[in-house]
Amino acid sequence: MKRLQRSREEWRSIVAEWGRRGVAAAAVAVEFGVSRSALYYWRTKFREEGVAPAESLFVPVVPQENAVPTDRVAAVLRGQNVQIEILAEASPNWVAELLRDLDRC
Repeated sequence: MKRLQRSREEWRSIVAEWGRRGVAAAAVAVEFGVSRSALYYWRTKFREEGVAPAESLFVPVVPQENAVPTDRVAAVLRGQNVQIEILAEASPNWVAELLRDLDRC
């Protein structure tokens, strides 16, 4: 059986759909008839090149200095040039969704 050659744009579309759905790579791989390793390869390749998927999931954020009293902060996530403070009253579901979204970026 001959392997299907996909174009770069097709891969961008598949990777974007994967990100939009927020499901496991295995589910998308089965649906589109590709390997999970290929999905991860193309996602990494697009990220390294600074190419957004066909439809970007980025949301603009306006930072506010000292917007929250520090005694209400339950967790701090730090990355390159970014810090996210999670309040103690944040719902566990919201935190889980935030972490999934950050993983897609």
